[in-house]
Amino acid sequence: ELHNSQLLENLLKKSGKQSINTFDVPIRDIRLSANDCPKNEEERKAVEHLPYRAILGQCGWIATTTNPPISYAYKELARFANNFGRAHWNALLELVGYLKKYRNKRLIIARGGGMLLFAYCDADWNGCKDTHLSTTGWIIFLGDAPISWCAKTQRCVAKSTAESEYV
Repeated sequence: ELHNSQLLENLLKKSGKQSINTFDVPIRDIRLSANDCPKNEEERKAVEHLPYRAILGQCGWIATTTNPPISYAYKELARFANNFGRAHWNALLELVGYLKKYRNKRLIIARGGGMLLFAYCDADWNGCKDTHLSTTGWIIFLGDAPISWCAKTQRCVAKSTAESEYV
């Protein structure tokens, strides 16, 4: 069993909101965009004191090591690590709320399922409002145990759903 219980507790403390709401999904069906970034110095100063990058870094470690379901949310939030706005901060708190709700969930690596290799992959089309790039996600299982997972922005603009899936 793999878990990040202590890191999750530190994450909840760092977020400064022990009474943070819990959520059933890592990120709602919203599209974060550069339009949500601060547009002037006043807006920038309003969010500069928030520990966005520190919390995001901890979420990244959790996504990489023990929690595949948050990979897409982490990828979306990481796009704005250097220029985040209030909408990005609220989406990060929702991710922390998801982690709070499922903090006792553990990644179990077991021998069950034999030595069969299964891979699942999917892609959206034109998912990024700013660049019109698509996102690919995959997870690979060895038997019943997940061994690799990722959510990644594609590097080229796909002209159709089929092309996005092909890339």
